[in-house]
Amino acid sequence: MASPAVWTAARAKVQAVADALGLTVAWPNEPSEEPEFDGTGALPMFAAVEIEADATAPLEIGGSMWRESGRVSVHVLVPSGTGIDAGLAARKAFADGFRGQAPGALLWDEFTFPPGGQDQGEGNWFRLSLGIAYRYTDA
Repeated sequence: MASPAVWTAARAKVQAVADALGLTVAWPNEPSEEPEFDGTGALPMFAAVEIEADATAPLEIGGSMWRESGRVSVHVLVPSGTGIDAGLAARKAFADGFRGQAPGALLWDEFTFPPGGQDQGEGNWFRLSLGIAYRYTDA
């Protein structure tokens, strides 16, 4: 699991974008439900988030500085059969939310855009994912 400082920063960034887009977010190990049909008979898209630390290693021999690296994944789930235009725009907005940072202990430094695909389950959702790599120096 990622360091608490990384998770807190990532959650704030994701929530800010989701609020601006009017999306709900399914957070890890928190109660959530898939969105229900809105008044027009359509399912609204939503986002789901995962975070993982790949590695942690010391930056100095015998010292107290450690470097952690990992990835935050934001999955934009679009109702099946509705195309991907809105989902691509939302995924781009989430990526933009992690850009333009000042140098510091936490660096968001690479984005990946895996191919989209039908989400597992009942087939109601098409998933567009965004991977945000990070490096964090814990001193």
